[in-house]
Amino acid sequence: MDPISSQNDPQSRQRSASQIASAYQIANELLTHSLVIGLLIWGGYWADGKLGCSPLLIICGACLGFVAAVQAIRQIVVRIERESRSRKAKRPTSR
Repeated sequence: MDPISSQNDPQSRQRSASQIASAYQIANELLTHSLVIGLLIWGGYWADGKLGCSPLLIICGACLGFVAAVQAIRQIVVRIERESRSRKAKRPTSR
């Protein structure tokens, strides 16, 4: 099958659309977790201003945000690996 006709193949189009959707989902999750880190740091800054214990709560917010982000990224990587393994298992062997 030549490259032009393979682009018009419905399965190829669906697979491409699925990959794009997966990339958007991952980007969305990473952006969300980045915003969480920023909000926790800002919350620490705000609380430091109210309580006068600067920079203790900023550091606590940054550490909490970092731990949450690492855990979320770990979950994303595990999910991607699991999906990749299941796709490889479904792929027919060509012999």
